[in-house]
Amino acid sequence: MWTLNLILFYICFIFNAQGDLETEVKIVTRIGETLTLNTGLIEQQNLIMRWSYGPVSADKIIAKVNSGVILYEQNNRLHLDTHSGSLTITNLTTKDSGHYKLHIFNGQIKAKDFYLTVYAPVSAPYIRQRKQSRSVASPFVKESCSLVCTVKNWNDTSLFTYRREERLNQTSSPDLTTNLSLPLELLSQDNDIYTCVAANPVSNQTTKLRIKEHCQNNAGQWCGLPWMMMCLAILLHWTLFSWVPS
Repeated sequence: MWTLNLILFYICFIFNAQGDLETEVKIVTRIGETLTLNTGLIEQQNLIMRWSYGPVSADKIIAKVNSGVILYEQNNRLHLDTHSGSLTITNLTTKDSGHYKLHIFNGQIKAKDFYLTVYAPVSAPYIRQRKQSRSVASPFVKESCSLVCTVKNWNDTSLFTYRREERLNQTSSPDLTTNLSLPLELLSQDNDIYTCVAANPVSNQTTKLRIKEHCQNNAGQWCGLPWMMMCLAILLHWTLFSWVPS
């Protein structure tokens, strides 16, 4: 009886050495990283530990260790620590997202849940001219440039437009079959700083708007047109009235 009590005391000491185990952990990371799901234990002698996984519910066994001896690892990207039972996953992909569950058997069953989300880095937004428009206030022309900022949509991606530090607009969508887009209207003579920013929980990308680059067709077609017409009219007038038949 004394020996049994000593064994039970030792097992309880192992579980309480690091304090109570967290029962649920949420983790966010990015593709290509290496991640360790920690049991919180230092030693796991005489314990059976089992890891299971599923995209929604952890119903498939992926690793198992018994008294420091690894019994099963599903693939070569999974590595069990024989001392603590912690599970390391290398070269993460988005397909590794889901529910991981640790079961610890020591006469009674303890469980710990991990909810992992793996994101790809967000792509850089791109800016294109949507259409050409103008408004004329004689004798000058004020050109407006109509642009659209677009980025490929993925899980939890948001798109923003800024004027310097001021946020002008933002959008997101659960529909991953369509890109995210935001319109941007400004004058071709506008010298302010505009940016499009795409972001998700693990990364962000910024594209700076360059008026001369993104609105050059607009400006080139319209800005000189009134003056060209005025010069042509003057030239025609001068030709007609200065020509004297001999």
